[in-house]
Amino acid sequence: MDSSIVLPATLSRLPAGLEDAGSGVVRQEQRQQKDGYAALLQQALSHVDDKNHVATQAMGEVARRESDNLIDTVMRIQDARLTFEFALQVRNRLVEGYHELFNQNT
Repeated sequence: MDSSIVLPATLSRLPAGLEDAGSGVVRQEQRQQKDGYAALLQQALSHVDDKNHVATQAMGEVARRESDNLIDTVMRIQDARLTFEFALQVRNRLVEGYHELFNQNT
């Protein structure tokens, strides 16, 4: 009886990105985490920019007398302002945390 195991051709190769065992796998995971964080940050900043753009358009419409819905315009301006202030507070907390970590290591 033959006790050797024969793997199918698809299982005998490592998945893409795992060819270099050890540190290469760690670097790839770190790169994916960094890309994920960058994409999340980009999405959040894009959301803030979209809110600002909508508020600016609403102000322009009122200024050109294309719209007389002043309440909706003020609400959009306040929404954009609050969204921006929230993003600024998140940024400040991230910078503060970075400085704490940096000062802790020295």
